[in-house]
Amino acid sequence: MTKSNFLLINRNPQVFEKVLVGQKGIILQDKDGKVLDNGILVLNDTVRAVLYCDEVRNITFLVTKPGAYGIETLIFAQEDLYQEVLKEIKKGFPKLEISPQNKKLNRYAERLMEKLRDGQEVRIVDAVKESEMIICPECGVQCAPGTPYCMECGAELPVK
Repeated sequence: MTKSNFLLINRNPQVFEKVLVGQKGIILQDKDGKVLDNGILVLNDTVRAVLYCDEVRNITFLVTKPGAYGIETLIFAQEDLYQEVLKEIKKGFPKLEISPQNKKLNRYAERLMEKLRDGQEVRIVDAVKESEMIICPECGVQCAPGTPYCMECGAELPVK
């Protein structure tokens, strides 16, 4: 039994077989070579950030368009295809903010998009080891070292 690769757009899945990374973006095709619905992702200034997690082979794009925000995630069944696409994105789109994350990648992406929808400025933070995290004294959320305020409740964080 072959495992499938998935494109998730706002939690709606489609299976893809082939990924073409070009000068302007990514094209996702099904097993017959047809482009998926919304299977063309232009990697320009509408992509706020690219988050990825090697452990679960996800690449997530935070997309902001006038009046719309969305999360587009590629989930790879094959390690080699995941590594190839990630390498091509990093090489071909050096101006994109590309950030390594942990397994909680999708929840982090959802929280970032909520803040963007509310008009808040966000800072993308790379995942860090749990032992290096700071625990918010107000709400108990783990925050990255060097972050002055909790991203969840806004409380001032202790310096570690």
